[in-house]
Amino acid sequence: MKYFKNLYPYLVCGSFLKNGVWFFLTPNGEIKIEGANDILSLLLPMCNGENILKEITKQIAKKLKISEQEVVDFLKKLFELNILQDKHQLFLFWKRYNENPMPFCQNISEEKVIALMNEDSPKDKLLSHMHCDIRSSVVVRLLEKRCSTREFSLSKITVSDIFGLFWSAYGQQKTRLKTWKYGKEKTYTVPSGGGLFPLVLYLILIHKTGTMISGIYRWESESSEFGLLANQHQIDTNELKKVINGIDSFKNAVGVMAVCADFQKVSRKYSNKAYSLVLLEAGHVMQNAYLYCAEKGIGFIEVLGFHHEKLAEIIENNKKLQPVVVGVFGNKGGNDNDSN
Repeated sequence: MKYFKNLYPYLVCGSFLKNGVWFFLTPNGEIKIEGANDILSLLLPMCNGENILKEITKQIAKKLKISEQEVVDFLKKLFELNILQDKHQLFLFWKRYNENPMPFCQNISEEKVIALMNEDSPKDKLLSHMHCDIRSSVVVRLLEKRCSTREFSLSKITVSDIFGLFWSAYGQQKTRLKTWKYGKEKTYTVPSGGGLFPLVLYLILIHKTGTMISGIYRWESESSEFGLLANQHQIDTNELKKVINGIDSFKNAVGVMAVCADFQKVSRKYSNKAYSLVLLEAGHVMQNAYLYCAEKGIGFIEVLGFHHEKLAEIIENNKKLQPVVVGVFGNKGGNDNDSN
């Protein structure tokens, strides 16, 4: 952890002491720690989000007459085990309950889905109703065409369309670049909280397309280029189907757009608000992708039900970057379902 000494530790899971053994209930299951009763008894009451780690380390080392490095090493282990979390990044702990894929979701029937859609929404008190015809425009026509594609055909799309899709989703607007006294300001095709732009897009190209071989690419937003990642392996559609749920004919899809995020980059400015800001930005990326595909007649579907760790393993990307959402694209096939 680069900023380890500046953290404010917070105990994020249930804990209890039984027969000299500490038990912690974490998202990874029950964790037992033996032989550390003295240090844990002093440490845990101090981990309330109000004490800086550097001061905690100094006090415990002095009371137990051990080196500060021993205390730091022990604390790092507790962070790695998801027992402690920095108070400014508590969202990273709760994010675990929303992954792999959505462990608390209910597998309800289509009949139940229709019933939920037809439920009355909360009503506001209204004075009157107003009506106005919506004028047709390019955007309105695209929104009318926008839909999710769950089945793809065997025909391919062009390399130009792949570049256009990724630039539309998360490209840099070179005509709007501004230079000020602190450096060059970045402007992208989506808004970003604080102008931090913490997202990185990856392309998992399932089928060779034009000059692009099957493999995994990183989208370089600033230069509008794809970089082919090292350590490539054959893309296994059966493996992808296990990692990303809900696609009926994955073998016919051209590729996957994987949106990954550096949450810590945003949390250094916005603390726990970083979580919702990053998700909003990823949503803007998906919306841009849908609109581009609507214009070009390309099939696209946003998917949230995927296994985060396994997808990260397939991409083999930087460990700071965490998958947030994926989009599967290719030529349309079968029936499209509205998803507006």
